[in-house]
Amino acid sequence: MIHDPIEISSIQQFVDVATSRPEGFFINSPWWRGQSENILNSKITATLIPEIYRRSHYHEPSLSNGFIKEAKIRFPKPPADDNLAAWVFLMQHYRCPTKLLDWSTSPFIALFFALESISLNSDGVIWCLDPILLNKIQIDTPSIITYSIDPGFKKALDSVFRSSFIAKEKISDWHQKPNFRDAIFAMNPDIFDIRQFVQRSVFSVHMINTPIEELPECDKFIRKILIRRENKEKLTVDLDKLGYNISTIFPDLESLSHHLKGINMAANFYNLDQNLKILSHS
Repeated sequence: MIHDPIEISSIQQFVDVATSRPEGFFINSPWWRGQSENILNSKITATLIPEIYRRSHYHEPSLSNGFIKEAKIRFPKPPADDNLAAWVFLMQHYRCPTKLLDWSTSPFIALFFALESISLNSDGVIWCLDPILLNKIQIDTPSIITYSIDPGFKKALDSVFRSSFIAKEKISDWHQKPNFRDAIFAMNPDIFDIRQFVQRSVFSVHMINTPIEELPECDKFIRKILIRRENKEKLTVDLDKLGYNISTIFPDLESLSHHLKGINMAANFYNLDQNLKILSHS
């Protein structure tokens, strides 16, 4: 059972929370994840579980094989065909369902995603994760796994991710390596895309469909920050002043255009309002 959420309503409060160290938590550098919290039947839901487990109709090997087939013509420098983990990282970052969840090493990146939907029917949530402690408890490994560095882990993870591409393939035993098959663990990905770099992306890998916040001893490695819906718009404006907006989080031309349109529209409304005030006093 996780602790009650910490509620924030301003950037300063968020900075205070993000830089504090609650007793017995975040001895290590935390990871951050922002998402909306939907209100369903008067119940608040914002669970930490990958999309592949939320929809029973997804066929993971079909998604993965189709993504590789079509992505090569659309992506300038795709991973090698046998670098299955890198393909899964890329799929997740472009919102194709996988067994991964996105996290960031930047709390402000997570705050952006928590505020991304300013809908009045959803609050914002930021999850804080101690990835080292998660791995220590889940797979008895006191570090974050880096795919491209440890040959033993790389071999084991290739077996894990191969099951995403080839249906019904038996995952081999990994000798003296931890048993990833029944665990959730944190890892640093290979970076193949500017989005991953800008968003400071890291991932949790979910080999089971249990939400992180329901894992045994989860109170030791997970915390929750809540943003009420009525505070989201002001926080979005303030975060933009700090340089975190759609054009900096998604560094492509479409996002730049979207951001510029918003700025231009806001400026035009401001000018119209000022002109009306002048006319009303003339």
